Amino acid sequence: MKKILIAALGLACSATSVSAEPLMKYNYFDASYQWSYLDSNAFDNSNGLDTKISYGIVDHVALEGGYNYANSSFTDVAGNINQNTFKYGAAFYDTFCNDYDLIARVGGTNVSIDSDLFDQVGIDSSDSGVYAGLGLRTLLTETLEGNLDATYGNMNTIANTNGGGWTYTATALQTLADDLALKVSAGIDEETNVNLTAGLRLTM
Repeated sequence: MKKILIAALGLACSATSVSAEPLMKYNYFDASYQWSYLDSNAFDNSNGLDTKISYGIVDHVALEGGYNYANSSFTDVAGNINQNTFKYGAAFYDTFCNDYDLIARVGGTNVSIDSDLFDQVGIDSSDSGVYAGLGLRTLLTETLEGNLDATYGNMNTIANTNGGGWTYTATALQTLADDLALKVSAGIDEETNVNLTAGLRLTM
C-alpha cells in the first residue's frame, strides 16, 4: 500500500497541466466591483472598486500594487464615508509538483478616509502600515484557476478599527479569451467582515 501511495504522489507531481493564456501568470491588471458586509454598529455595508497590478521583474519575483475605493455611510447619523487604499509590495513565488505556485507577499499600505463628520470632530482619518501573507495558486481545470490567500495587515480601516488582523480570501479565474479572465473572490477577516468581488483580469 505504501508503494502505491508513493507512486500515486509521484504521478501527480509529474503531471503537467496546460495553462490557458490568462491563468497562472504574474503580469496582469485586475479591475473588480467590490461589495463588503461590515460587522459594525457604526458603519453600513460598503461598495466600490478594487484594482491590482502585478509585473514580474525576474523569475520568481513580481512587483505588486493596487488601489481600492470603498463607499459607506454611518448607521446612526447622516453622512458618507469614502475610503481610499493604496498597496505596494512584492510577491516571491515558486512552483512545486508542476501544478502549484506557493507565494509569499510583503508590502506597505496607505489608507485615507474622507468624511465631513470626522473632520468636524477632529478624528485622524488616515493610517499606514505593512502587510505580509502566503498564497497558493493552481489550475483546477485547463480554463479555471483557484487561489487561496492568508494576509496579515496592521492598518485601521472602516472594516476593522482594531489595528488590522488576518484576512482569508478564495479567488477563482475563468478563461474568457487569450488574455482575459473572469475573476471572482470571497474573503473574510478576523472581525467577520465579508468582502466579495467580481471583475476581469487582463494579462500582459
